[in-house]
Amino acid sequence: MKVWGWLAFVVPFGIYAASLSPYVNVWDTAELQTVPYILGIAHPTGFPAFVLGGWLFSHALPFGTVAWRISLFCALAMSGTALTVFVLCRRLAIGAAASCGSAILFAVGTIAWTRGTRAEVHAFATLETVVAATAALVWYQTKQPRALVVAALALGVGLATHETVGLAVPGVAVLIVAARRVPSWRVVALCVACVTVPCASYAYIPLRSADVFAHHRDPTLALGVPPGRPFWDYGHPATPAAFLRYVTGSDFRAAATLAKILDPATYVAIGPDLWTVGTQEFPGPALALAAVGAAALLRRSPVTAVGLGVALCAAVPFAYAYTAESDPARYALPAFALVATLAGYGAELISGWLAHGDGRLRDATSALALAILVCAVLNRNWYLFGERTDARWAHYVDRVRAATPGNAIIVADWAYATPLAYAAFVERSFGRRVVETSHPSDDVNRVRGWARTRPVYIVSESVPRMLADLRLTMASPGEPNILRVHESGR
Repeated sequence: MKVWGWLAFVVPFGIYAASLSPYVNVWDTAELQTVPYILGIAHPTGFPAFVLGGWLFSHALPFGTVAWRISLFCALAMSGTALTVFVLCRRLAIGAAASCGSAILFAVGTIAWTRGTRAEVHAFATLETVVAATAALVWYQTKQPRALVVAALALGVGLATHETVGLAVPGVAVLIVAARRVPSWRVVALCVACVTVPCASYAYIPLRSADVFAHHRDPTLALGVPPGRPFWDYGHPATPAAFLRYVTGSDFRAAATLAKILDPATYVAIGPDLWTVGTQEFPGPALALAAVGAAALLRRSPVTAVGLGVALCAAVPFAYAYTAESDPARYALPAFALVATLAGYGAELISGWLAHGDGRLRDATSALALAILVCAVLNRNWYLFGERTDARWAHYVDRVRAATPGNAIIVADWAYATPLAYAAFVERSFGRRVVETSHPSDDVNRVRGWARTRPVYIVSESVPRMLADLRLTMASPGEPNILRVHESGR
C-alpha cells in the first residue's frame, strides 16, 4: 500500500514538474507570479496564505526563475491533492492499486494538469478542501480526534487561501455531526484555534497596504495616481471599510451569488456548462463508472455520499453562477477529485461482480480499468508537456522593453499589464519604466499631463481614439500594439 501511495504523489508531481514553464504568463497567473515574491496585494479576496506561502517558497528555493518556483509551489499542492484522493479512496475500501489509478486519473485531467502547473491559488484551495472532507470522513468512520483537528486546520488554511473553501463547511459538518460523538473541550479548543489562527493572516492585507502607501513602494504613486493600483496595493484596503469591501468581494457582487446555490434555476442554467467541462476532464467511461459509484455509495452510506458531495461540489454552482468569474472550471477541481474517487468506487464494484468473490481478480480488474482510463487521458492531454516552452508573453515583454525608453510610462489594461509588472518588480529588468494598470480611456487627463514631461506609451489591441488632444504613433505593431503618445502638434 505504501508504494501505491507514493506513486499517487510522485507520478503526478513528475508529470507537473516536466510541464512547468520558466516564463512569465498573463492574467491572474502573471499576477500571482509577481505578488507573492514582492509581498504585494493580489486582487480580491487577497489569498493571504497563498501570498505569504509563495513568498517563503520563492525566496527559499535557490534556483529557477521566480515564475517557475511559484508554479512548482502549486504543482506540489495539486500532487498533494492526488495523494489525498488516494487516501479518500482507501477510506472507501477501494484497492490500493485502483486508488492510485483514481488519484492519477484526477491529476492528469485537463483542468487539474493546467492549474497544477502554473501560479494558481485554486491548486491550494483544492488541496485544502479535499483534505478537510477526507479528514471529516475519517472522523465519521473512526472517531479519532486527530482527524477532527486535521479537518479544522485544512478549513482554516483554506479560508485564508480562498474564501470559497468555506462552501465545503456544510458537507464537512454533515460528516462530523453524523459521527454522533462529542469531542473533548480540549479538542474543540484546538479545532477553533486551527481555524482562527490561519485566518488571522488576513491582517496582512491592511497592514501591508498601509506600509506600501506610507513608504511609496508602488511606483505609480509618484505619477500622482491614487493608491490602490494592482500588484503592490490592489484596492488600497488599508481602512476598515475598504478592507471589508475587499475581502467580501462586494465590488463584484460575490455575496449576492451565494443565494443562487440554493436556486434550482441555477442548475438548469449551468447544466450544459457542467456537462461540457466534465466530458472535457474525463472520458465517458470514467463518468459512467463515477455514476455507478455515486449510486452505490449513496445506497450503502448516504451520510458519506451526501457529506462528500456537498463538501466537494458546493463551489461549482457558485462559480458558474458568478458572472464576474472568467474561469469557473477551476472551481470544479474538488468535484473532479470526487468524480475520480467515485470512478474508482464504481470500477471496484463492477469488478467485484465480475470476479464472483475472487478478491485478487477484483483488485486486478479494477486497477486495469483505471490504468486504461489514465492512459486515455494522458494520450489526450500529452500536448500539455509543450507548455514548458511557451515563451510568448516573455517575448511580449521583450518587445515592450525594446520599443520604449528606460524612463517611459507604459499604460496597459489588466491583461497586458500583468507580464510587464513581473518584469518590473520581479526581474527588475524595466529600468525606470513605470507600468500604469489602467485602460487608456480612464487615464486621458493623466496621459496628457505625463506626455509633457516623460515618454508615454499605450499598449492596446487597437489604436485608441479617446485621446482627443494627443497624437499617437506606432512604436511597435503587433498583438498588442505599442503606441507612443505625443502632445498635439509635436
